[in-house]
Amino acid sequence: MIQVADDLYALATIRLAILRQDKLRDILFGMVELLPREMPKPVELGPSHVQLSGSQRRHLEFWHVVVSVTEALDWYARCARGDLATPRAAVQGGSPLSLQGGPFAGEPPWPHLAVGEPAPFLADWHGCVRSHRLVSLADSERLVRGIALAERDLARQACLSALHFDPFHDTDWLGDVILVAPNPLYRARFPRFVPQTQTGGERSLVRFEPRTGTSLEGLEVFSIERRGDAYGLIQRTTLTDKTFAVFEHPYPVGREGFAVICPQRGLLDIQQPSTYLKSVFTTFAARTSNHQVNVLAGRGRPEQTIRVDQLSEETQRIGQTPATGNPLVTLAVRREARRNREDGRRLGQRWFHGDQDEAAAFFQDLVGDARERVIFVDPYFGGHELGMFGHARLRPAVKLRVLTGAEFLRQASADYPGKEEGALVEEALGGFIDDAARDAVDIRVMPGNPPVLHDRFLVIDKAVWFSGNSFGDVGRRAGVVIRMPDPAPIIASIEEIWQTGATSFAKWIEARRKDSLPTSSAT
Repeated sequence: MIQVADDLYALATIRLAILRQDKLRDILFGMVELLPREMPKPVELGPSHVQLSGSQRRHLEFWHVVVSVTEALDWYARCARGDLATPRAAVQGGSPLSLQGGPFAGEPPWPHLAVGEPAPFLADWHGCVRSHRLVSLADSERLVRGIALAERDLARQACLSALHFDPFHDTDWLGDVILVAPNPLYRARFPRFVPQTQTGGERSLVRFEPRTGTSLEGLEVFSIERRGDAYGLIQRTTLTDKTFAVFEHPYPVGREGFAVICPQRGLLDIQQPSTYLKSVFTTFAARTSNHQVNVLAGRGRPEQTIRVDQLSEETQRIGQTPATGNPLVTLAVRREARRNREDGRRLGQRWFHGDQDEAAAFFQDLVGDARERVIFVDPYFGGHELGMFGHARLRPAVKLRVLTGAEFLRQASADYPGKEEGALVEEALGGFIDDAARDAVDIRVMPGNPPVLHDRFLVIDKAVWFSGNSFGDVGRRAGVVIRMPDPAPIIASIEEIWQTGATSFAKWIEARRKDSLPTSSAT
């Protein structure tokens, strides 16, 4: 049993979100919340249902029950063992409902608690909580992948209302069960600083707001200072009968954080080092003039008139005047520049201009590294690009998919008079070494003039690269290539267009031939 501090918790709540499909119930998310003794008993809400599909095959269930601390910890321990069921029966006299989920691994190892993990479902009153997490080792994102895009808005709103977070955005919590133990001794801490003591240093104070009926005596409070990327002073004090801690600093503080350790409960609270608000810059802006501008029609939009404003600004500073020649400021500017460079390298940011061979080799290397899939998305992808990049796959099992545009494929080739770009794609397909290599290539054509998608993407396994130019033009025309930091929603949108907004190339080229046949007339 987790040692969650004797009798300082009076009740607990269990929140559950369940995805039900037919008779199967999968855990979307579960949370055990221990309530400090001073908290009023919350209102219990019976199981609620949100239907997602018209056939009633798929809907969400939400549970919010109030139980004793012992019952809550017993239910949590059963989940850890894989004995998954609702905390209560759905109807009086019935049995708890069987659930699917896991297998789980505890983090940190049971029965220890971690402190300070940010979570989207925590309320303001929780503060810095101790927590334990049953991490699902299964592919939990499959649960939301099974919910159609048309159903997700309804599911998202239902989860926000019941869980106070969006599992379609915060997918790293999907399928997990969490134990949350709010600080049982105090509600909040309030750090502040007193500038420029007589010695030229600073003093920081941390005031604590105890919960009703608790004592803070014996708590150890640590002050942790960071200066740039390094650590400065670490100081410790022990609370007696007072509810505040005082730390003397021999020089102006860089960033200060705090840790609180309880002799009985271990690490209770932590705050990462942060800066104090020592001065504030305020900008006052007033509209001094405005005039109207006529915007010409274009890009599918009519001619229109817009209003253009001009502002007059004045900036004031309140508080301390920043010291000149502060080395921490200089180091912060350098550190920001270094991190920008590191971000560029991490995201593979490349600028190509004047060297098409270099750009082609870059994309060929990416394709050659693929182990699962390659998808080129480019409305101007033709036979040249298929020959240039389609043969770069090193693993025969890797499929090559191409999403191109009908508008481009109907154009006459500038390099091969009398041929359309679509015919060149067909010719390039014939250049693959055998039937197996050709069968590994799947091309689909987006209709429309222009097609629904304009940007260019290259999907390599689970990564997505963005190119400002079409792949055949990179290097000839100046442009940037970068790996997208959040590829999942882009891949999902590409897959949706692939499935519902594009035609197979074989069908498209067959229809194009029929359209090109001369019309005969009876004599």
